[in-house]
Amino acid sequence: MRSLFAVRGASTGERLVRGLALVAVIAIVAWAFWYNNAQVVHRLNQGQSYWDETKTLGAEDRQFIREVQQALAERFHLELIVQVRKGAIVLPKMADDTLFVGLSPARQEAMVIFPPELDDEAGRHLAGQLHHDHFAGQWEHWPDALRTALVMIWDHVNRVRQGAGEGARASQYVLDETGRLGEADLAWLDAYGRELRAQLGQDLMVRVYNGPVQVPGLDATTLFVGLSPARGEAFVRLPLALRAALGPEGESRLRDAILPALPGDWPGALKRGLGEAFSKATGAAVPDAPATPSPVSVQPPSPAAPNANQP
Repeated sequence: MRSLFAVRGASTGERLVRGLALVAVIAIVAWAFWYNNAQVVHRLNQGQSYWDETKTLGAEDRQFIREVQQALAERFHLELIVQVRKGAIVLPKMADDTLFVGLSPARQEAMVIFPPELDDEAGRHLAGQLHHDHFAGQWEHWPDALRTALVMIWDHVNRVRQGAGEGARASQYVLDETGRLGEADLAWLDAYGRELRAQLGQDLMVRVYNGPVQVPGLDATTLFVGLSPARGEAFVRLPLALRAALGPEGESRLRDAILPALPGDWPGALKRGLGEAFSKATGAAVPDAPATPSPVSVQPPSPAAPNANQP
């Protein structure tokens, strides 16, 4: 019985040519099959709610993302898509209940797209902050910056969906459920946050709650101050750079500078404590805030963020 792949020809040269042609055909078919499968896998990955094309995120990072996705789905019926690309960010097909976070560390690009319901003034402000400011200077540690970004997004969804707080206010670095912080206070804190990033590469997150203090999952570059004036609670978490500059007692000193003022003039005590910490860490004073602040009125979050740790 002749082999299926036996090469026939009138001469040795003809059989050689036909044999090479057969090998080429088999190679092309095999390559086409592989390419088609690769494209199918690529399209499936693009449609997934989580895809790290760079294979950089560790097990804890992936678990954190899954917890945020699950919490958004169960509590708010929202789908969160997180994709990290090697090249340019590609926006997937999105429904009206889909929230997209895309990163390209190699290109130092970030994209956040809110669904229509969440795309209000505060949402556009947050998206712009995440696009242009939040990841700047943090691309070497972008997994940590991604965690903080997801916490900020969670806060925004809470504000919109949970309803609440009459007079609650927010700015770039601050969420105040009580509405006690005035425009000058918000402007000062925003100036502080910008200078903290410029001088030390650290982020600021100030949260003032009507109820108990809720501590979100934090990375190693975020200065967090959580206050509950009504309950007399204050929680401070220093990032690594400030902790090294201020020493092991830095957190307790900042907390003790604020606690005695609760529930009285805590806005003044907050600014004085932060100012003293900044001066000790950098040897410089906090620059004056701009004369015309631009606060945003928002609704504050009610539930704790995913993986919140109570102080």
